[in-house]
Amino acid sequence: MADSRNRPIAHAIAILGGAEKIVQHGLTAFWFVAPIEGLTVPDIGERFDVSAPVMAGLNLVYALAFLAALVGVWQHRRIAIAVLLGLAILDIVLEFTFHGPGFITVSVIVSLLLSGACLRLLMRERRSQF
Repeated sequence: MADSRNRPIAHAIAILGGAEKIVQHGLTAFWFVAPIEGLTVPDIGERFDVSAPVMAGLNLVYALAFLAALVGVWQHRRIAIAVLLGLAILDIVLEFTFHGPGFITVSVIVSLLLSGACLRLLMRERRSQF
Protein backbone atom coordinates (compact mmCIF):
# COMPACT_ATOMS: atom_id res chain seq x y z
CA MET A 1 0.00 0.00 0.00
CA ALA A 2 2.76 2.46 0.87
CA ASP A 3 4.35 1.73 -2.50
CA SER A 4 1.36 3.01 -4.46
CA ARG A 5 1.26 6.21 -2.40
CA ASN A 6 4.96 6.90 -3.02
CA ARG A 7 4.76 6.57 -6.78
CA PRO A 8 3.05 9.95 -7.37
CA ILE A 9 5.64 11.58 -5.10
CA ALA A 10 8.55 9.95 -6.93
CA HIS A 11 6.97 10.82 -10.28
CA ALA A 12 6.51 14.46 -9.22
CA ILE A 13 10.13 14.65 -8.01
CA ALA A 14 11.32 13.19 -11.33
CA ILE A 15 9.26 15.72 -13.30
CA LEU A 16 10.31 18.70 -11.17
CA GLY A 17 13.96 17.61 -11.07
CA GLY A 18 14.01 17.09 -14.82
CA ALA A 19 12.41 20.49 -15.37
CA GLU A 20 15.02 22.11 -13.13
CA LYS A 21 17.79 20.47 -15.18
CA ILE A 22 16.29 21.81 -18.42
CA VAL A 23 16.15 25.33 -17.01
CA GLN A 24 19.65 25.08 -15.49
CA HIS A 25 21.37 23.86 -18.64
CA GLY A 26 19.30 26.11 -20.90
CA LEU A 27 20.26 29.18 -18.88
CA THR A 28 23.88 28.05 -18.69
CA ALA A 29 23.96 27.71 -22.49
CA PHE A 30 22.49 31.18 -22.86
CA TRP A 31 24.91 32.58 -20.29
CA PHE A 32 27.92 31.30 -22.24
CA VAL A 33 26.90 33.09 -25.45
CA ALA A 34 25.30 36.21 -23.90
CA PRO A 35 27.07 37.07 -20.64
CA ILE A 36 24.92 38.90 -18.12
CA GLU A 37 26.29 42.27 -17.04
CA GLY A 38 27.71 42.15 -13.53
CA LEU A 39 28.01 38.36 -13.51
CA THR A 40 31.03 36.37 -14.65
CA VAL A 41 30.82 33.66 -17.27
CA PRO A 42 30.30 30.25 -15.62
CA ASP A 43 33.54 28.61 -14.50
CA ILE A 44 32.45 25.24 -15.87
CA GLY A 45 34.95 25.29 -18.71
CA GLU A 46 37.91 26.78 -16.88
CA ARG A 47 39.39 23.39 -15.89
CA PHE A 48 39.49 22.40 -19.57
CA ASP A 49 40.33 24.39 -22.66
CA VAL A 50 36.82 24.56 -24.13
CA SER A 51 35.48 27.65 -25.86
CA ALA A 52 32.33 29.40 -24.69
CA PRO A 53 30.36 28.56 -27.87
CA VAL A 54 31.23 24.86 -27.50
CA MET A 55 30.18 24.88 -23.83
CA ALA A 56 26.95 26.65 -24.81
CA GLY A 57 26.26 24.00 -27.45
CA LEU A 58 26.98 21.14 -25.07
CA ASN A 59 24.69 22.62 -22.43
CA LEU A 60 21.94 23.12 -25.00
CA VAL A 61 22.21 19.51 -26.20
CA TYR A 62 22.14 18.36 -22.57
CA ALA A 63 19.02 20.45 -21.86
CA LEU A 64 17.33 18.96 -24.93
CA ALA A 65 18.25 15.43 -23.78
CA PHE A 66 16.63 16.16 -20.41
CA LEU A 67 13.57 17.51 -22.25
CA ALA A 68 13.24 14.37 -24.39
CA ALA A 69 13.54 12.15 -21.31
CA LEU A 70 11.07 14.28 -19.38
CA VAL A 71 8.42 13.95 -22.09
CA GLY A 72 8.71 10.17 -21.78
CA VAL A 73 8.60 10.30 -17.98
CA TRP A 74 5.42 12.40 -18.21
CA GLN A 75 3.97 9.57 -20.30
CA HIS A 76 5.15 6.97 -17.73
CA ARG A 77 7.54 5.27 -20.18
CA ARG A 78 10.03 3.00 -18.42
CA ILE A 79 12.85 3.66 -20.91
CA ALA A 80 12.53 7.42 -20.36
CA ILE A 81 12.84 6.95 -16.60
CA ALA A 82 16.04 4.95 -17.19
CA VAL A 83 17.38 7.64 -19.56
CA LEU A 84 16.56 10.35 -17.02
CA LEU A 85 18.39 8.35 -14.35
CA GLY A 86 21.42 8.06 -16.63
CA LEU A 87 21.39 11.79 -17.38
CA ALA A 88 21.14 12.61 -13.66
CA ILE A 89 24.10 10.36 -12.84
CA LEU A 90 26.06 11.82 -15.75
CA ASP A 91 25.26 15.31 -14.45
CA ILE A 92 26.81 14.43 -11.07
CA VAL A 93 29.93 13.02 -12.73
CA LEU A 94 30.28 16.06 -15.00
CA GLU A 95 29.80 18.49 -12.10
CA PHE A 96 32.68 16.82 -10.24
CA THR A 97 34.75 16.66 -13.43
CA PHE A 98 34.36 20.36 -14.25
CA HIS A 99 34.31 21.76 -10.69
CA GLY A 100 36.48 19.24 -8.87
CA PRO A 101 35.63 16.53 -6.33
CA GLY A 102 33.95 17.65 -3.17
CA PHE A 103 32.35 20.68 -4.81
CA ILE A 104 28.72 20.04 -3.88
CA THR A 105 26.36 22.33 -5.77
CA VAL A 106 22.59 22.64 -5.90
CA SER A 107 22.87 20.85 -9.25
CA VAL A 108 24.44 17.81 -7.55
CA ILE A 109 21.76 17.78 -4.86
CA VAL A 110 18.96 18.00 -7.44
CA SER A 111 20.60 15.24 -9.49
CA LEU A 112 20.83 13.03 -6.40
CA LEU A 113 17.13 13.58 -5.65
CA LEU A 114 16.30 12.96 -9.29
CA SER A 115 18.34 9.73 -9.28
CA GLY A 116 16.55 8.51 -6.16
CA ALA A 117 13.14 9.26 -7.64
CA CYS A 118 13.99 7.47 -10.88
CA LEU A 119 15.33 4.45 -9.01
CA ARG A 120 12.14 4.34 -6.95
CA LEU A 121 10.01 4.45 -10.10
CA LEU A 122 12.08 1.78 -11.83
CA MET A 123 11.97 -0.52 -8.78
CA ARG A 124 8.22 -0.17 -8.56
CA GLU A 125 7.83 -0.89 -12.29
CA ARG A 126 9.98 -4.00 -11.95
CA ARG A 127 7.93 -5.33 -9.02
CA SER A 128 4.66 -4.74 -10.84
CA GLN A 129 5.83 -6.90 -13.77
CA PHE A 130 5.99 -10.05 -11.63
